[in-house]
Amino acid sequence: MNRLPEHTRQKRYFLLGVALLFALCLRADNQVYPPLLLQLAQQSQQPERYWAALLPQDPQLALAKLSQSTQLHWITLAAKHRNAYAQWQLSELTTDPQQRLMWLQKAAENEEPLAQNALYHHLKLTFPEEALRWLKRAATQDANSALLLAKEGWRQQDVTALKHWLVQAKHLGNMQAAEFLQALDFSQQYQGAEQGCQQPILAVTDSLAGLAKAQQFHQRLISDPRLQDLPVCFSGFVSLPKAQLKCMAQESQNGRLGCDNYLLAQRLANFQFSHIVVFANSGKANVVNGMMHLDSADSYDVFIHELAHFSGFIDEYPLSKTLAMQFCEEDGRYPNLLIRHTSSTDEIQDESQLVAARTCNNGSAQAYKTAESFTFMEFYDEGTIPADYITSWQRQLALPAKLTPAFINLAQASESAKDKPLADYWWQRLAHFRRQ
Repeated sequence: MNRLPEHTRQKRYFLLGVALLFALCLRADNQVYPPLLLQLAQQSQQPERYWAALLPQDPQLALAKLSQSTQLHWITLAAKHRNAYAQWQLSELTTDPQQRLMWLQKAAENEEPLAQNALYHHLKLTFPEEALRWLKRAATQDANSALLLAKEGWRQQDVTALKHWLVQAKHLGNMQAAEFLQALDFSQQYQGAEQGCQQPILAVTDSLAGLAKAQQFHQRLISDPRLQDLPVCFSGFVSLPKAQLKCMAQESQNGRLGCDNYLLAQRLANFQFSHIVVFANSGKANVVNGMMHLDSADSYDVFIHELAHFSGFIDEYPLSKTLAMQFCEEDGRYPNLLIRHTSSTDEIQDESQLVAARTCNNGSAQAYKTAESFTFMEFYDEGTIPADYITSWQRQLALPAKLTPAFINLAQASESAKDKPLADYWWQRLAHFRRQ
């Protein structure tokens, strides 16, 4: 009797082994062993049919797999088996408004936080109390929902709710909530202006993000080696609802950020400061008298550039024609610049060197600076702060009569609102400041 070739016998043994393995993977009820189904699904280009076959034995795993499908048929199957994530997915895929709401409600009832959050947004305008109920359910397991509730607490000025939901969002892993919580605690514990501070700045914010940025700028200011000898500090942090502060980019001011100064005049009477920095959402950074406006995109370098304007520094890039008419029509001396109409620097300088600046390129005069290199008043993100600029800055801060504090902004806003007693109060604060 002839023996089978070796390779034929090995092939038969392999097939027999596969058959035995398959038999071992069958249970008494003819259901396939789950690991084999998962292996087959992993190897298949259509894994959903194997996941569906897994439903009777491991429904939780099968539905979790099916809910991740991109095919509507399998998502619907998982949704009908009460898989919450699949129900939420189905609500996102359907175009029928009634079907969408039905699946959204089913998913929310089955504790899918994405659905609960979506239901909050769907209901918040028409049924705000019910919407809030869904958001609170979502916030027990979803960090973004907890953070949304914290922001609602901020809007309502409910500090207890604000802190509670920030702690919850932090517990669920939201790093932004941790940052906001730290900023909130810091602002509440801050002791105010340090002794010897000649320019106390009050930070006003209309959002948690603005408060966090204000705290970051405070920390950088006190540790900035370039500015260690400047008697400038943050005196406090004030938070006001966005709907009240009404900060926006003003079209009439070329997109410059502006806020409701009359509200500030009403709310800031009990605070100690000379200047104000408002941290808002969007608009061009600017300084008007003693009030600075920054938006969410502005960096610390922008802040320092604008801070110098508080002490009379002038931009060293070409001013607009409107500003050139204001600063370049007459001879003048500023902390960082000389403005002259003569072409001979020998007639105007009392320093050993002066360098032409671009400030008045759109005006009739020539501007001069002492720095040969670019400075932070020309390129805020690359320029240096020369030592003689720091000296000039210190000199300005020592002379309150030469500074323009925010009391002027607040007095003028009160006068525009026909509130004479409040205007008088701020004019008196101005007079007291300049007598120091």
